[in-house]
Formats: sequence, C-alpha cells, structure tokens
Amino acid sequence: MVRARHAMNLDEVLARLAKKYKNVKFKPGFFYNKPGDMIEVYLENVEYYAQWINHDVTVYKAMNDNRIVGLSVHGVKKHIR
Repeated sequence: MVRARHAMNLDEVLARLAKKYKNVKFKPGFFYNKPGDMIEVYLENVEYYAQWINHDVTVYKAMNDNRIVGLSVHGVKKHIR
C-alpha cells in the first residue's frame, strides 16, 4: 500500500510547480488532447481568455489587448475522416 506523505492544497501545489519550472522558457507549440479530441495551439505565454467561435473552434485572446495567442479545434477525428 502506498501512502501520501501529506495532502497539499492547491496553493501549495501551484507554489511547488512555479518553483520547479521558473527557469523553463515558453515555446509556442501545439498538442493533441486525446480525451478531449482536440488540437490546442499556444502562441504566447500570457494571461488569456477563451472566446467561443463555433462548435469546433475556440480562440484564446490576450487579456491586455485581445490579440489571438492560441486556439483549439474540437472534434478532430470527425474532421480527418
């Protein structure tokens, strides 16, 4: 049986992740999210909000000036068949 050392709250988890990855540089990229069946594209590492375009597309826009900084395309499998 495996036991957790102690339970962490969300703030502790986020603080540990921030410390661990503080020197990692952001690289624009994309990936396929298999459980969600979508392709996600991230162009910049900025705060953003999601704007739903239609059933298949959501764009991510920068909070400070509304420029597009990413997007997601949903239902990938139905588009490539």
